[in-house]
Amino acid sequence: MATVGATGFIGRLLSHRLLLAPHRISVFVPQRTISLTPIRLIKKIQDTVEGDTTVIEGVYVDHPADKHLLKSAAKKTGCCPLCDLGLKLHYSDVLIIQQFLRPGKGTVLPRFITGLCAEQQKNIDLLAYQAGKAGLLKRVFMKSLGTRNIMPKKPGHNLPRYYPSDQR
Repeated sequence: MATVGATGFIGRLLSHRLLLAPHRISVFVPQRTISLTPIRLIKKIQDTVEGDTTVIEGVYVDHPADKHLLKSAAKKTGCCPLCDLGLKLHYSDVLIIQQFLRPGKGTVLPRFITGLCAEQQKNIDLLAYQAGKAGLLKRVFMKSLGTRNIMPKKPGHNLPRYYPSDQR
């Protein structure tokens, strides 16, 4: 913890703002860890002794799940993730659809968060609606078009719906 009387970079940074403050303000300074690698890349600490010098280095280790992970080619081609993979999604592919839904509400996330193109965003919106109507998703936001009061409920309106699988 650094305080007002701290020296160094934090002290110089805060000194001009804290001169007017009569009380002490604590600032959390995070400690830097030994490894700054991305999540999937794992380093193993390897030390070698050559004569009177000891060399300690971090060597990348292959993760056993790397062969099952999809390589991110979206950065290369500029496509959205679903277009890049070339998958034909169906409303029963709930595990993929759930990744594009808000955790609490079940609504579809906007495009600037998902990174999907307009066509795939519309497709995910439709698939989430169909999966919700089929009873595969517990909480999905159903768009009401204002027809709730006009049209009477048909018999079996609360039964699950199933859609043709010509999309596969």
